[in-house]
Amino acid sequence: MTGDSISDAEALQLADVGLCMGSGCDVAKDNSDLIITDNNFVSIQKTVQWGRSIFENVRKFIQFQMTINLVLCFMTILGGCTLGTPPLNVVQMLWTNLIMDVLAAISIGTEPYNPSIQVARISRRSEIILPEMWRQIVGHAVYQIIVLCVLMYFGQFIFFPTPFNIITTPSRDDQQAPTAKLELDTLIFHTFILMNLFNQINCRVVDKDELNVFKTLSPVRHPWFWAILAFEITVQQFMICGAETTLGSALLGGAPLSLPQQLVAWVLGASELVTNLIIKQIPIGNFQFFAEIKLEAKKKGDAKPKLSEMLQLQSQDAQPQEKAG
Repeated sequence: MTGDSISDAEALQLADVGLCMGSGCDVAKDNSDLIITDNNFVSIQKTVQWGRSIFENVRKFIQFQMTINLVLCFMTILGGCTLGTPPLNVVQMLWTNLIMDVLAAISIGTEPYNPSIQVARISRRSEIILPEMWRQIVGHAVYQIIVLCVLMYFGQFIFFPTPFNIITTPSRDDQQAPTAKLELDTLIFHTFILMNLFNQINCRVVDKDELNVFKTLSPVRHPWFWAILAFEITVQQFMICGAETTLGSALLGGAPLSLPQQLVAWVLGASELVTNLIIKQIPIGNFQFFAEIKLEAKKKGDAKPKLSEMLQLQSQDAQPQEKAG
């Protein structure tokens, strides 16, 4: 509505989303949800488009954030309770936190509106986390936990000619050189990060039936995503290669990995793309019980004041001025 008079305020208040022109009266603006500052109705269409795009980006970010958080918390608790020490050290956890918070928010949360994708109408009652999102979160978390548990408990038999005790073997020997135990922990860290970097590509798709995760991933339309992903891979590989030096190993808390070990980590990480195709085949009905978890976009205390209350307050403010006159 234009909001030229106070009578428009009641309609703006009763509407699900009240839109008012920037040239409207103050009472109408106070009762509206959005104010069109340029007085152009075309801005409404752009607002709806970008609003839906931001909502979808939030869903994508939640998929990635919850998956990596579930796996990290589970493996940290499991490693601490069974082995005495978690598989990731402080520096590695800080790097993981930077990936899943800051860098993921920039790469996933800044995706522009895509006119070729029809996004469903979003209301205040729309659920933020959908059953298909729970399928992605639980499915990829289970796969990563299985891979990391196999490496943590059976890696000494797979990658080392002489098995060692994963509980009593220290991370460094008397000369402060990395031992096989530290090398195994570094392999677990490298595999964990690569799996989540590839899963970051999977998390860009919320559609329950879409199998091609590269369908809308154009370097021209999504330069930030590719730039952040290349930066993450570069820093991750630097942390692994930097551990080959004595200073780098001491600062980063890692050990050098052989070429076969790095290839295994990359293969396990890239297998997230194949795992995503398998997870998409699981029926959504198996995750309907998560539908009870709902996040309301608006709380009771956020209700707008009634028009009668606003007019009453304005009249009360005007009475002292009249007496003073």
